[in-house]
Amino acid sequence: SESEQAKDSEGSSCGADSKESCGCQQSRDKDSKKNDEGKTADDKKSKKEFYEPEQGDTPYERTNQMVRIPGGTFKMGTDEPVFPADGEGPARRVKVDPFYLDKYETSNAEFQLFVNQTGYKTEAESFGNSFVMENYLSEEVKAEITQMVAAAPWWLPVDGAFWYSPEGKGTDLKGRMDHPVLHVSWTDAVAYCKWA
Repeated sequence: SESEQAKDSEGSSCGADSKESCGCQQSRDKDSKKNDEGKTADDKKSKKEFYEPEQGDTPYERTNQMVRIPGGTFKMGTDEPVFPADGEGPARRVKVDPFYLDKYETSNAEFQLFVNQTGYKTEAESFGNSFVMENYLSEEVKAEITQMVAAAPWWLPVDGAFWYSPEGKGTDLKGRMDHPVLHVSWTDAVAYCKWA
């Protein structure tokens, strides 16, 4: 439930003091301290370049602040792809117009707010499964899997693997509300961006 998840957010396994921290909470703590001491020059820019959302209908601190990324030209791709089928080549120069980007990945808390307000159902939920890297799965779950992608055998299709149950049935977001949301397709991301 939401109230249980609110309690869990304080005991995140990803906290700054955790030896197994992924760093997401440390990054946010650093920004919170910076804001307490005074905004940086970038933060003082006009609202056209920095957006801070309202707290809204969530027990978690909002993390969807946006920053303006200047346009420019850059080299995209590689001439020496590890997996040619991924379509990462050839290397080429690409021009990009200025755009806005969230300072942080979309957290489980942010995605939950989106789902609660819209009733959105992800494509993984519609399909009934999603792919999970084998390192995150128990031997019991691996034993039930009968299919895999030959070109990427480390990604396994897991029934019930959705944004709120990342490793499949019986898993949840306890202690991970500040972690990046998983099992979100391009279509899901577009729906989220239109809402956000």
